[in-house]
Amino acid sequence: MTPIKNQYVRVIFRNSSHVEGFVEQWSEQKALLRSSDGKSLLIIQDVCADIMAIKVYLEPQPEAQLVEPKVTTEVQRKREIDDDFDAEVCKREENIDQYLRAKTLLELRKLQAEQDRKIIAGKLKDHMPTQVRVPKYELPGFLKKQSAK
Repeated sequence: MTPIKNQYVRVIFRNSSHVEGFVEQWSEQKALLRSSDGKSLLIIQDVCADIMAIKVYLEPQPEAQLVEPKVTTEVQRKREIDDDFDAEVCKREENIDQYLRAKTLLELRKLQAEQDRKIIAGKLKDHMPTQVRVPKYELPGFLKKQSAK
């Protein structure tokens, strides 16, 4: 069975790597897959030699769904809370009870602190080091190297 156009497939290569995408073109020699976000194409030059298995999804998969990182949504939520806090602080109506206004401000401050913690926790979990430096070990300058005399 060969996949048909616009079917969602997972291709497993002989080196155990795998890719997923929508079939644009498929033949015995060459295959063309479109990524699920629609931003890239994958060309498989030698289908018979490179591919070990193909998984064809019979149920339609959602096309072009961009997944936002969790940190981005947390930052947006923090901005909303900050805007609510600023709006509450700027509100200067005289008929509002001061106790209720202070209670609302306190709750918004707690929400701000909670969002800050969530953002920092998300950044710590998702952080990947970019460069690892290995120190160079050598003798300090005041120690002399012994000669082999």
